[in-house]
Amino acid sequence: MNYGDPRLRELLAGEYVLGTLHGAARRRFERLLREDARLRMIVVDWQSYLQPLAEAIPPVAPPERVWQRIQQRITPRKVRPGLWRRLEFWRPAGLMAGALAAALLIYIGLLPPTPVAPGYIAVLSDTAARPVWVVSVAQATGELTIKAVQPEPVAPDKALELWALPKGQPPRSLGLLPASGVKTVALSGPLHQILASATALAVSLEPRGGSPTGQPTGPVLYQGPWLAL
Repeated sequence: MNYGDPRLRELLAGEYVLGTLHGAARRRFERLLREDARLRMIVVDWQSYLQPLAEAIPPVAPPERVWQRIQQRITPRKVRPGLWRRLEFWRPAGLMAGALAAALLIYIGLLPPTPVAPGYIAVLSDTAARPVWVVSVAQATGELTIKAVQPEPVAPDKALELWALPKGQPPRSLGLLPASGVKTVALSGPLHQILASATALAVSLEPRGGSPTGQPTGPVLYQGPWLAL
């Protein structure tokens, strides 16, 4: 493998930051990082580029039942004093084994999974590939969250409108974008279905109040793939 290939270096750095580079490939890449200052800079660039994704993921507290099951697995059972004394020699090893067993149960996923990330996410970029908006749908709440990363101002008589692009169907409006900050939208059933079939999102420049036709009428300023997580 030619680690001097710029395209390969960019690809590996992106996979490393995303956490999709595993096993021996990840260990080889980390060895390269220790020796290659330029490669470390590429990783830093990827981290800066993907930071909006991390900031857009809402924290989700695990359900109380998860903590209850962990507690049940790590709390030692009560035994008769006589038996406990007879097992004095094995007590440290038994406690260690119990702790390891609980850790393994959690690790291999025997506990109910807890959603910790949005069900879908898109980073909408301009023509210079600069991320401007991050849009996500959280599985836990079913809400659409729109976060302004580097928004540009628009004229007072204009507005930015967000569109879902379902495969084989015309664009569907998801509403107007905020001037800054974060906007949360409760999704209806039909919009859930549209987003589930969408392959990309786009933002167009429209008259104030939104498109008068229900379809984009102005130029598309930002777009990005709609990714399932």
